[in-house]
Amino acid sequence: MPAIVSKITSFSSPFWHVASALTKRHPAIRNMSLKYKIPMAIVGLAFITALSVLLASAILIRSAQLKASEDAFFLSVSSRTEQLQTWVENMRATLLTASAGQQTIDALYTLSSTFKDLGNDATTVLQNAYIASNPNPSGKRHLLDKSDGPELYHSQHAKFHKTFRILMQQNGLYDVFLINRNGDVVYTVFKEFDFADNVLSGGISKSGLSKVYQQAMAGKSGDIFISDFERYEPSAGGFALFMATPIVSDMGKTVGVLAFQVPEDAVEEITIGGALVGSSTDTYVVTENGRLLTSSRHEGRFFIGSTVKRLAHVEVGFKGKEATFRNVTLQSGNVGTAQTKIIDTYGSKWFLVAERDNSDILSDFYNLIKFLAVICAIALSVVAALGAALARSFFIPITGLNASIQNVALGNLEDSIPFVNRLDEIGMIANSLDEMRTALAAAKNLEIERANDQSVQSEVVGQLTGGLKCLSNGDLTKAIETPFTETYEPLRNYFNETAQKFSDSMAQISGATEEIRAQSGEITKASEELAHRTEVQAATLEQTAAAMDELTASVKSTAMGVKEVEDVVTEARKDADQCGIVVMAAVSAMSEIEKSSNQISQIISVIDDIAFQTNLLALNAGVEAARAGDVGRGFAVVASEVGALAQRASMAAKEIKNLISTSSQQVESGVERVKEAGYALRKIASRVTHISTLTSNIAVGAKEQSIKLNEINVSVNQLDHATQKNAAMAEEASAASQLMTTGAKGLSQLIGRFNFTKVLNQSETWAVESSGLVDGSMLDEPEGIEHTARTATARSLDIFLPADGKTTAVFVPPLQMGTANMRGVWQDF
Repeated sequence: MPAIVSKITSFSSPFWHVASALTKRHPAIRNMSLKYKIPMAIVGLAFITALSVLLASAILIRSAQLKASEDAFFLSVSSRTEQLQTWVENMRATLLTASAGQQTIDALYTLSSTFKDLGNDATTVLQNAYIASNPNPSGKRHLLDKSDGPELYHSQHAKFHKTFRILMQQNGLYDVFLINRNGDVVYTVFKEFDFADNVLSGGISKSGLSKVYQQAMAGKSGDIFISDFERYEPSAGGFALFMATPIVSDMGKTVGVLAFQVPEDAVEEITIGGALVGSSTDTYVVTENGRLLTSSRHEGRFFIGSTVKRLAHVEVGFKGKEATFRNVTLQSGNVGTAQTKIIDTYGSKWFLVAERDNSDILSDFYNLIKFLAVICAIALSVVAALGAALARSFFIPITGLNASIQNVALGNLEDSIPFVNRLDEIGMIANSLDEMRTALAAAKNLEIERANDQSVQSEVVGQLTGGLKCLSNGDLTKAIETPFTETYEPLRNYFNETAQKFSDSMAQISGATEEIRAQSGEITKASEELAHRTEVQAATLEQTAAAMDELTASVKSTAMGVKEVEDVVTEARKDADQCGIVVMAAVSAMSEIEKSSNQISQIISVIDDIAFQTNLLALNAGVEAARAGDVGRGFAVVASEVGALAQRASMAAKEIKNLISTSSQQVESGVERVKEAGYALRKIASRVTHISTLTSNIAVGAKEQSIKLNEINVSVNQLDHATQKNAAMAEEASAASQLMTTGAKGLSQLIGRFNFTKVLNQSETWAVESSGLVDGSMLDEPEGIEHTARTATARSLDIFLPADGKTTAVFVPPLQMGTANMRGVWQDF
């Protein structure tokens, strides 16, 4: 809103400047009659108002129109992007599902095997069977399930063809491919000249199908690879897009590739199909190499496979970002709004760009502005007619009033004023003019009376001038004796009374000045004594503060030492705890060694038993060999050797058992010693913990003492500063009393310039009479300085009392204290 007001102001200000300039530079316009000025002013104001409203409405409506149009545009773009992303997701899911199906794996194995059986003639035989000899025309060859011929491939083809044909038709695909590990296209649904060809060495080795095949063979299960929209010769040179994924066996080995061929208009139907917001809106999809996947909605602007212009909003898409642009150059060359959306295609980079011209966005706005302009023109015509009628209603009464004003200006005060009975502003002006005429007549009569009073005023002014001149020269004894006329007589009485009161007040001020001079000397002496005592006190406090600083520093040093001791004890406690942990670990390790020794003993017992059984077997073998005679003599020798070996093993096992037994006893002794060491270390840790606790308590106490001493030190320093300030104030008070003495002397000199009569008895009587207390209602005051001061003050204030004889009670507090009382007050302080 501030921006709108600013624009309206900036737009209308030139009109005001032009009007002001015309009024100043052209007297004809300035002197123009109101019957022309008023209509012109009304029409001009109405025009400026209508123009301002139109401009404000245009700004608001344009902003709202832009916002609404852009919101609808962005919503449509987001919807198309979501549809395209959903299509990509569906195609990916379909491709992955089909590649993982057992029927696809079986079809690849079977068809590859029968394709291999055909040998080098496979391409010729299969293309002749399913393309050249196909009874269906081109575009319907996929309807043939089985071709005639003795080849085993045809029966296997019929077994799988219906399934893949349904897959192609239900998903809106152009074709479906099965390619084996050698690059042979062993199966297609649509049966074009890429069928039975080789993607690595055949005529399609440079195509997008060959690229995605090689990527899929190098990829892993679940990967999707998408080619660009490129011309594909087997499909009559049209644009084709391929999607491929590896076919993986149950053993995890890639055995081939399943590929989809997407129709040329598949992406285009999603992107530009159906209704779009705005007639100028254009949407297109761009790949990472700058190729367009769609044609323009507008004839001849761009086509599928062409290269897009590298505009600002297109460059953002190449960087993999999404953005909204306003007032940018579009592919059409016009200026408008553009939005870029990224589409996730699992490896490839696609982005959708939508554009709309500003003229299309604001078309409704321009029509509305034209309608508002017509309404404003009609309103201005009506206002102009009303302004003319209004000007006429003003012009006629103002002309009549102008004639009456001229008569009054010429001094003709007898003629009546017209339009006084009207209740509007014209009537108010007429009544005001009539009142002015009456007032001028009365003023004319007063002028005559004023001339008569002028002479009397001159005489009064002369007398007052002489009296005031005496007052300015300091003579307060002169009064005006010559009586004035009845009108000015109170002025003479007031002047004489004022001169008399001023004279009495000056006399009282002179007496009070002497008393002030005497008392200021006492104040000076008391201030000097206070300053001396304050300096002594300040010196004492300064020494105390220094001693407290030293004591505080000593306590802080002690607290720091205790803190260091506490830290050392804490470290010792930690070391003792660590040693305890190490001892416990050693005890545990020794226990484990003991367990291992027991297990070894058990194993040796088993070995001993085995040796015993072996020895028995050797004996039995020897007996049996003896029974056999010469035939078993060799076996008897072997049995004897085995018996001897078993005997040696038994003896070695016993020796090891004895050693293990001795070692177990030593381990048990070591375990007991380690346990005793652990117990001793736990005692040491307990003692160190107790010492640490005591040291911590000492440290806390020392810290608290340091804090308390610091607080006392701060208080003493504050008291020292306050005493220093008191000493300074005492010195300032002494200096002030000396200045007051000097001022009293100066005041006496100033009073000496006046001439007045100083009679105390008359002054007292006059003061009592002036206060209206001559009847004795005022309490008796002691005679002396205090009574004199009150009387003088009363005389000073009597200047401001009324002169009409009314009584007014005035209470005047004592201005000064006795010398003894004043000195006592200073000593107490």
